[in-house]
Amino acid sequence: MILTLGWRFHLETPAMWMVILWGVWVLQVLWSWLNARQFLRRLRMQMQRKDDLDLVFEPPAVIVVPMKGADDQLHEHLFGLFNQKYPKYRIAFAVEAEDDPAYAQLKAVAESLASLDVVPIEELPDLDVKRLMKMGIRRMPKEGEAPPAPPPLTRSAGLVDVEVHVSGRADYGVPKLHNQLAAIKQLRDDDGAVVFADADAAPDPLWLKRLIFPLRKLDVGATTGYRWLIPSDTPDYYLPTLSSRLVSMINVSIATLLGSDRRNFAWGGSMAIRRDFMEEIGLMDQWHVALSDDYELTRKVKASGKRMYFVARVIVPSPAHYTFKSMMEFGRRQYLVTRINHPHLWLFAFFSTTLYMAAFGTVMYEGVLLNLWTLVPYMPVALFEYLRGETREQIVVELWGRKMADRLHDMVTLDKWSTWVWMMFHWIFVLSAGVGRKMKWSGTTYRIKGPHDVIIEGREDAAEA
Repeated sequence: MILTLGWRFHLETPAMWMVILWGVWVLQVLWSWLNARQFLRRLRMQMQRKDDLDLVFEPPAVIVVPMKGADDQLHEHLFGLFNQKYPKYRIAFAVEAEDDPAYAQLKAVAESLASLDVVPIEELPDLDVKRLMKMGIRRMPKEGEAPPAPPPLTRSAGLVDVEVHVSGRADYGVPKLHNQLAAIKQLRDDDGAVVFADADAAPDPLWLKRLIFPLRKLDVGATTGYRWLIPSDTPDYYLPTLSSRLVSMINVSIATLLGSDRRNFAWGGSMAIRRDFMEEIGLMDQWHVALSDDYELTRKVKASGKRMYFVARVIVPSPAHYTFKSMMEFGRRQYLVTRINHPHLWLFAFFSTTLYMAAFGTVMYEGVLLNLWTLVPYMPVALFEYLRGETREQIVVELWGRKMADRLHDMVTLDKWSTWVWMMFHWIFVLSAGVGRKMKWSGTTYRIKGPHDVIIEGREDAAEA
């Protein structure tokens, strides 16, 4: 055995291309750690800044929320939207048809708005940690026991109205954007800011105020936040699945890339734009045929020469419920949309994930099977990955506190010690989006010919978002 080990330690030096590959790999992981540190610094600066609480820039706002389908978590999602610390805002939900499961629930809530308990703005907490910790967690009822009733829905004193629009069946394009457009066409004269949100997020009470405040600067064209997926239970398993953890971890790696105006892009679940600027750039001109709301807004804002400002403080926690199949569909869909709308961004993802997997694979092959010394490059990689995991854990603490970081302990462990696992699936997502132009989203099958040419090929009658 000693002779065997000695032979493995004295094989010839690895090929030069491997040495270069491993060196670039080390730099790649070092950069990812430093980038996470920069994100944390930016977040802390924004968290310490009090100007958005002291200064007044609060134009009347409308929150546009496209909907398709409903689940037993709808009440939880509505609670965050209904309890914003903002003096005057309204919510415009939009569905494709009245037979959508969400329509009846939303209509009932809208009609009962006047009867909901009103919470004065000054009494709303800045962060509702107790509610946040319960997000996405279902308690399995015992045999014969009814599911627990959700807490009563309340509303902020600033919420003046809730509307439910029916857009009609979309024959082309993407129904989500079709729904948004139906709500936009019904803007009121006093709507000064238009905000886009997803229905499955859980914004904190300061989300709307912080998202709109940077729009006071004329060089800011639009603002955006991003999601932080929280691995949660599924209707089948009642425990976070491995698939949910993998999707959440990949999402975190993308979220922490944001910050610099040059590389920022909008996320459709948290976008805000001044109403006058939206009309000035003709944002809605091609909305009805666009593939993606966030890429469409990003394209228009950057073409105008103005900034796409990322508000780190409004990162929104969203429950993640994924099976293996839904994970693969989600991952491919995200990168297919990226490849069609922003090919250079897809190529960046392709080369960066391929670099990581090629370097990891060759190091493991050379080190385990041929020469143990070739495992040396993995040492700094493992160190930087551990430090990056620590940094991302601190980001969670800054945003939502220690308890949420403890809840996400499994994700932190995955980030620190098993980057290659989630990076492998990230790589597969990118590769799978490299071919074909078909995708399935919320029960609808699309053929994508271009950023503004989307054909609906089929629907499922009972699809849910």
